[in-house]
Amino acid sequence: MDLITAIHEAGHTVAHRRFFPNWYLFGVACVLVEEQEEEGAAGWSANEQLSGNEDAQTMADFDTYLCAGYGAVLAARYSEDEAAAGCENDFSKVQGARAAAKAMALDLMRQPENVKAVKRIADELMLRRRLHSDHVTMLIDLSDGEITESEYQEALSFRGWNNNEPTLEPDA
Repeated sequence: MDLITAIHEAGHTVAHRRFFPNWYLFGVACVLVEEQEEEGAAGWSANEQLSGNEDAQTMADFDTYLCAGYGAVLAARYSEDEAAAGCENDFSKVQGARAAAKAMALDLMRQPENVKAVKRIADELMLRRRLHSDHVTMLIDLSDGEITESEYQEALSFRGWNNNEPTLEPDA
């Protein structure tokens, strides 16, 4: 699995946490899929479905979230073609102006704290292939300076995630 896919999925995951912090994700937050596992998918990040009664700002935020994988890859200095590769499904779900959502996603992913968070999550995805939502939250908190590296390592150890295995529920 390549790093671009990990960056793409990390971008979605970071945007989800930024825009929808109260939409808690239970279980796995993002995955890199082995090619033979699921045809047509290189990875996925969990998302909530909209109810259909959202206000205009929530809809714009959701469109930006859909384009965040694209934005994260561009922010990581890959080409437009590399960033857009595999985004057809994401782009097809955008309900507002696609160009505006893509621009907002790029602005979001260029913010220094999001660059750090995407890098940390993508690196962990490359290593572990699958990240639990609590692990993602810790990585974002670490990137935001809300916890220290030693607190992060201690939390991983407490959860039994201090190896290079996928982070799943301890009893999974």
